Amino acid sequence: MPFYTPLPGGANDGSELVISGTLTAGSNNGFVIEYQSNEGVALHFNVRMGFLVGSERAIVLNNNRGGRWQSEQRQMNMLVPNQYISMSIQTSYDKYNITINGSYLCSFFHRESPSNVHTLQIRGDIRLDRVQLTNFADSKQTIIVQQQQPTVVVAAPVIRPPPTTVVVAAPAPQPTVVIAPPPRPAPTIVIAPRPRAPLVEVVIPRNRHHHHRH
Repeated sequence: MPFYTPLPGGANDGSELVISGTLTAGSNNGFVIEYQSNEGVALHFNVRMGFLVGSERAIVLNNNRGGRWQSEQRQMNMLVPNQYISMSIQTSYDKYNITINGSYLCSFFHRESPSNVHTLQIRGDIRLDRVQLTNFADSKQTIIVQQQQPTVVVAAPVIRPPPTTVVVAAPAPQPTVVIAPPPRPAPTIVIAPRPRAPLVEVVIPRNRHHHHRH
């Protein structure tokens, strides 16, 4: 997201802007630093990465006066995505001196008085860690502005109720009906008494006469 900060009183001889951040491979094809002014743009610093079809890979400096861009100044672009850079723009009485990672890159002569600058804007494919302003306007103190990280809103996961599980009991098996034949009546056992033997009456005849031995 673009970074803005007002610069009341503008820049002057001895003002310095230092930015630190990581280059990203986004859809903007690079990043831009601008000193916006009363006439338009006092300094336009444009790092073009050449990602887009038909686009160039270069660093372009320019100014805008009354809505019209003026002649461009070009530099070779040696920056790459995911590179961490620390960049300085120092204002002198006649020009801006620009260094990247401690190495001098170029100078851009004033086409408009630095005192007309009222806003700093940084936009494009760079993730800023720090923006440091020193000796702007009449202040000698150093102002450090840390880029706020974008707020990331993490949507709470949608908790769906578990599906309702209906357990249908299996129908109980029908009882097997076995029709047994009626029990046969137990046979009646009749115990007959033993037949009694007929009584035989034995009659022993008696001799009425005794025989005497002779």
